Amino acid sequence: MNIARASLQGKRFWVSQLNEVSSELEWWLGAPERRAKLEQTLYEISAKNNERMEAFYEKHPKLKPSYAKQQADALRERADQIEQQEIEYRLEEYRQKRISELQKILVRVRENAN
Repeated sequence: MNIARASLQGKRFWVSQLNEVSSELEWWLGAPERRAKLEQTLYEISAKNNERMEAFYEKHPKLKPSYAKQQADALRERADQIEQQEIEYRLEEYRQKRISELQKILVRVRENAN
């Protein structure tokens, strides 16, 4: 299909492909910055929530979870962090692979666009 489009559209087709590949490459390259911003936002939300909960427990100490419950929650949180690290590792692997593929495609498309 793309071969037919390239024949009909000529250079316009390759310029369009160049724009699409460049756009996707830029998106993948910007992923770490977007992720860092998201993590910062989530950290700030979590910190505010923790402050609110501590203030609540100061006013209502009987509602504060037991030490055992707090330990169990901390262990669950740590388990979630370990799982998240594995997911992030796999996503970063995929991101690097996709960037490499797009860079190779970009070289070929630039050759055809010129």
